[in-house]
Amino acid sequence: MKFVVERDSLVDAVNWVSKSISNRPITTALLGIVIDASEEITLSGSDLETSAKAKFKAEVSQKGKVLVPGRLLAEISRSLPAKPISFVLEGTRVLVSAGSAKFTLPTLPLSEYPTLPELPAASGSLNSDLFATAVNQVAIAAGKDDSLPTLTGVFMEINKNQITLAATDRYRLAVRELTWSAQDANIETTSLLRARTLADAAKSLISQSSWPSHLDADALDEMPDTPGVYIFYGEKRFTLYVGKSKHLRQRVLSHFSGDHAHGKELSLSMQVRQIEWHETPGEIGALLLEASLVKQLAPSHNVRLRRNKSLCAWRFSTETNAPPSLVWTQDLDAGAQDDLYGLFTSQRHAQTWLTTLAETHQLCKGRLGLEKVKPKQPCFGRQLRQCKGVCVGEEAPNLHDLRLLAAMVDRKVATWPFAGPVGFVERSKDKTQTAIHVVDRWCYLGTATQEGECADLLETARPQFDPDIYKILRKAAKELQAVPLQRG
Repeated sequence: MKFVVERDSLVDAVNWVSKSISNRPITTALLGIVIDASEEITLSGSDLETSAKAKFKAEVSQKGKVLVPGRLLAEISRSLPAKPISFVLEGTRVLVSAGSAKFTLPTLPLSEYPTLPELPAASGSLNSDLFATAVNQVAIAAGKDDSLPTLTGVFMEINKNQITLAATDRYRLAVRELTWSAQDANIETTSLLRARTLADAAKSLISQSSWPSHLDADALDEMPDTPGVYIFYGEKRFTLYVGKSKHLRQRVLSHFSGDHAHGKELSLSMQVRQIEWHETPGEIGALLLEASLVKQLAPSHNVRLRRNKSLCAWRFSTETNAPPSLVWTQDLDAGAQDDLYGLFTSQRHAQTWLTTLAETHQLCKGRLGLEKVKPKQPCFGRQLRQCKGVCVGEEAPNLHDLRLLAAMVDRKVATWPFAGPVGFVERSKDKTQTAIHVVDRWCYLGTATQEGECADLLETARPQFDPDIYKILRKAAKELQAVPLQRG
């Protein structure tokens, strides 16, 4: 199982389903939430008395089904940053990651999970706000004493086109009558439902996306559900927020789905006066445009991306028999050098990373140049048995350096895999839009819509290496077709 989903869609679904999970289940399997990844994602939860399901769209690359601890999933989903969330099933573990945040979820035995009943066909309909209001008015009178379970419920009677709701705790009584549109004009039935569950269900009916009244409603109708970037403006076109998504309309609506539950979303929804969007053929174009606009516009509600003029990296090669050396932007030729590791915003950050690496992999801080050590004298780590002893001749230097290379490989700055500048070609799913992202040695020069514009970008654009853009371009090099370009 493998899929990627927007954070807000996941959080809303998990919060809803987790309400049906019992704190004291009769079996361990009932502590879990079933994740079913097919054409869309379905989450299911139950305590054998009530059950809940939630569905949402996601980019599913591998179908599957798994049972994970529900409360843990809820805590993890709420703590993840506002970035696309990846789920990958590996053996008995589910790897959850969003940006730099990574978590591991244990799985529960899916075979022990009960088969949940299928939802019956609809018997009628009525206004959701009206129903939610009626339930809230009645449920408040229901009892809280579980020793008298009958009194903790709401009695519902359906008599043709009329619904009667009633609840009592022996001291107070609440009754509300509603008119609804029944598919069967002669329908008659009664039911007793748990008041808390019914109230939660009713609340969910009115917790959908609420378009702010001060925004033009026609803008929502015009907004496409395609990849792109959106910009929230406040008074006098003050830039509030820049975001991107594979589904523009869905993502923008999600900002207002919980505007009364989350302080940040409420503050943002109250300030927004205008929404602007830019369609892109695919995700790469959206990522590049978002990164550029965030740095250009500096929106107040965004996490600021780096605008560092000076970057540094560790240069290291086993051929030189020398410790890693720190080199700075002016000495870097990113994409051409094969011995660079890291990309750090400060010397302190670089040294902290290398120190952590040494402590984790039992490397010698003396040989790494992090500590002054006399020849044949043990480093401080060796005295603490945290170094394998290259400083005192107990480990071969070449073996130590190979272990260092293996430890640094995840932060290696990739060399430019092409002979010259290229255009990464990105097309929309319906093949109606094409973008050519012009890149030279991991420096993003701009995006063209046709090949004739690429030459102009190569001549006029100022190449500048950017670590945030570099990560996006690495993704582009793996996923998109690269077309060689020639300078005029």
